[in-house]
Amino acid sequence: MITDREFTRRLVRTLVALALAAVILWALYLARQALLVVYLSILLAMAFAPIVRTLLQLQAQGHYRGLVAVEPFDYVPDGPGCAARAIGYLKGLVEAVGATR
Repeated sequence: MITDREFTRRLVRTLVALALAAVILWALYLARQALLVVYLSILLAMAFAPIVRTLLQLQAQGHYRGLVAVEPFDYVPDGPGCAARAIGYLKGLVEAVGATR
């Protein structure tokens, strides 16, 4: 049998853990949109990496001049901004794939 003091200590510890879990879950709920964007970006990077790797191999063999077209789904914030973002994304993929060769 436990003492009242031990029971109170365990109860407080449990309530603090529950409150911390609730705060973490609430923060994840508030950040759900950003987390979804990160998750989708990772999925896209995994899907595009083999394509970029193949294009780099073809370019190294002299069979590819290095032109790539990207069509965005949504022009946010505007056309030039969207193009700059796509170029940065592709450059990041090329750096990542080039580092793993």
